Amino acid sequence: MNGRGLPVAGKADGGPGTNLDLTGHGLVQVFEARSGTTCPGLPREPEGAFTALADFHRT
Repeated sequence: MNGRGLPVAGKADGGPGTNLDLTGHGLVQVFEARSGTTCPGLPREPEGAFTALADFHRT
C-alpha cells in the first residue's frame, strides 16, 4: 500500500500475492515512487479497461 492506502503495482518479488495488478480488475495502475504519463503529477496510469469504459460512455 502507498501513503494514500492504495495498492501498489510492481513489488520486488512480482508474485500475485504482492502485485495486485496481476490479480485485480482495476481501472488504473498505481505507482509507489513515480507519476504516470497520462496525468503528470498523479501516481497512477489508466489501464486499457479505463479507456474502453470512457470511450463507451462518450458515445
